[in-house]
Amino acid sequence: MFRRTAVFAACKHLTAFAVFAKQAWKLPKVQEASSFRARTRLVHAAWARLTPAAKAKFAQIGKRTPCPKPRAAPLGAWQKFVKANYKKVAKLPFKKRLPALGKLWEKK
Repeated sequence: MFRRTAVFAACKHLTAFAVFAKQAWKLPKVQEASSFRARTRLVHAAWARLTPAAKAKFAQIGKRTPCPKPRAAPLGAWQKFVKANYKKVAKLPFKKRLPALGKLWEKK
């Protein structure tokens, strides 16, 4: 079960709609819409009006465009502290490591 979801979740290239939406969001009519919901409705309505040939052109662009790789979130202060000081508590039993790091954190 999990292997299948991982395979389907992997992004190899952009979909035709993703390519279209990226371009459509830059249109003045879409940018002038009052809310996010109104903008998405305009984009979806424009997509629905496209001919299959036009959608195929966006699909071709999407197939040669790789998906952007997700960026890792920057480390927080606690994470940086643990990374720098874990060597000090590595020899302690597993359950005592984080409490020891917490005491070091409080002293800091």
